[in-house]
Amino acid sequence: MIRQALRRNANRVQAAQTASFPAPTLGWNAIDPVASMKPGYAVKLDNWIPRAGYVELRRGSRLWTSDAPEPVESLMVYRGDPAGGDELYAVSDGDVYDCTAMGGSFTAPVYENLTNSRVQYINFANDGGSFLLCCNGADTPFYYDGTTWDTLTITGSSGPITLDPADLIDMCVHKRRVFWVEKDSMRVWYSATDAIEGAFSLLDLGPVFQEGGSISEIGTWSTDGGSGQDDLLIIVTTEGETAIYQGTDPDDPLYWSLVGDFHIGQPLGRRSLLQFGADILALTQGGVLAMSQALKFDRSQFNNVAITAKIQQAFQDATANYKGNFGWCALTYDIGQLAIYNVPVVELEESIQFVQNVQTGAWCRFTGLNAFCWDRTDTKIFYGGADGVYQWDTGVTDDGTAFTASMVTAWQTFGDPGRVKHATMLQPVLNATHNMTPAIEVLADFEDRTPTAVPVTIPDRSTTLSIRKDWTSVVGVGAWLAVAMSVELEQDSALVSTLNDGAGNDVQDGAGNDIAIDTGEPVSAIVQAIGFNAVLNRGGVL
Repeated sequence: MIRQALRRNANRVQAAQTASFPAPTLGWNAIDPVASMKPGYAVKLDNWIPRAGYVELRRGSRLWTSDAPEPVESLMVYRGDPAGGDELYAVSDGDVYDCTAMGGSFTAPVYENLTNSRVQYINFANDGGSFLLCCNGADTPFYYDGTTWDTLTITGSSGPITLDPADLIDMCVHKRRVFWVEKDSMRVWYSATDAIEGAFSLLDLGPVFQEGGSISEIGTWSTDGGSGQDDLLIIVTTEGETAIYQGTDPDDPLYWSLVGDFHIGQPLGRRSLLQFGADILALTQGGVLAMSQALKFDRSQFNNVAITAKIQQAFQDATANYKGNFGWCALTYDIGQLAIYNVPVVELEESIQFVQNVQTGAWCRFTGLNAFCWDRTDTKIFYGGADGVYQWDTGVTDDGTAFTASMVTAWQTFGDPGRVKHATMLQPVLNATHNMTPAIEVLADFEDRTPTAVPVTIPDRSTTLSIRKDWTSVVGVGAWLAVAMSVELEQDSALVSTLNDGAGNDVQDGAGNDIAIDTGEPVSAIVQAIGFNAVLNRGGVL
């Protein structure tokens, strides 16, 4: 009998093939099932910013003003002198400090003895000049006119109600008037046209709001992105009930009317409204909601239309755990095309940030920036920390401390969910100014792990981008595969020197350590992840 070779089992044959994992330009996804998430998303995206064609390592931060006596709880920007540029002020331990120039310290306050450091502010201009108006709900509101800091002279009464100016805790400019919120009440007080002080009139919202609580915040919704006739006044209570008014004069019913009263969800503090183009966003316990959407949809649909829809689970977990902490706030950063939402994990100790690319809508998360408040001048962005004011978006470290940027791409089956894949080689395609070897792995079947990055020292100030695509050996065996990558950068110590106060004295932090600062512009390094190629062997059916 003639013997014949056994027929090969096609399911047992391993054939090497190439496959690609796209860079997670669609951003962090914390809502879709991981087993069916669309390629281009990331199940983890920390300190990587999703851009239109790549994801980019975030930049670092540096100490701008040192030796704060207590954590910085408020930043204020005076925009009164276009020729001279914006001025930056910080509030710490009840005192206001000028932090406009880099390299200073919290040694000579410009305004003192506030009961608390949680100050709300606006800029307002009239024939008398340009003013920074400030209040904190405990002290008489005060102002800065470019030269002098002083208290405002404010009175107000309506029948048996008499205003105590120290109770004013928030404000906004609407139709050439300043509208102020009285704390722990349903009352709003407003000035005469173009006035910053004097006798205020009462707008009582008690008959309008039905769900209790008190007014939390007030703002102006510029529906065309500028200042005009269609601007609306937004008033939000601690329970999330929201009233919208239109008009110019609350004293005249012909020129003042209530547009609507609806519910957006409980706001996360007094810094939860953000003008965003032609819309206004509200930072609420249920997510970030656009007012335009709140007017169109029922409350039951808010989760689906929230700005935070793709990270909704992560956002709601954060609000469940940290909603009572001070430090929730939101701002846009036009230079970086970002919206930043600060999340206070431990009050006045630790924070993270949920960050959205406002062009693409993609999300990521920042870690390592323990910010308690944020603000921006015309050219820079700052946050208040435990020991001073920090400038963000500069350099490669967080004030000399390396941070780790980690990502895990969406899980893929490459069209064959029932078959085992064995990844043997991986090629990260990077566009970077410096050569580096990232920590990289192929994960299998929903492993929750990211590789430990080996710090890469940035030795120079190169600005030349080059494509880098070295292959590396990996081991990943499973039906679902994902790429995990971590990068950590350090700055060459030869590029920094000790900060000097101008009189020959080294500037130190609160622990007695000399503060180092870049000798010139901060060292920068651009790292862009474009995608990943892999070599796979396909095994048998599970």
